[in-house]
Amino acid sequence: MDKVWAAVATPEGLRAWLAVAEPFEPRLGGAVGLQGEGRITAWDVERVAEYTVQGRGRVRFHLEPAHPTGTTVRFTHESDDATDPGWPARFERLVRAVADQGLTA
Repeated sequence: MDKVWAAVATPEGLRAWLAVAEPFEPRLGGAVGLQGEGRITAWDVERVAEYTVQGRGRVRFHLEPAHPTGTTVRFTHESDDATDPGWPARFERLVRAVADQGLTA
């Protein structure tokens, strides 16, 4: 779970599969830039990272251990925009980024 958390909740991890995350203040209410200005609206270290970005909506990653060695990622995206943001391709990149680190997502 540590490596999956790093992929969804650190600037380096997010850059590897999603977008540049600048600024990134890893705490509830902290600033986050993910293709727009935003805030971290939920933060439970190694469990929940939620980002609300102006014009892009809210994205939430909830991690749970999957026995014996995997991680389940429960994902939510809420947005008023009807445009497909391409999540299937993005999650393929996430799986590859985690696999490159020798992990299972």
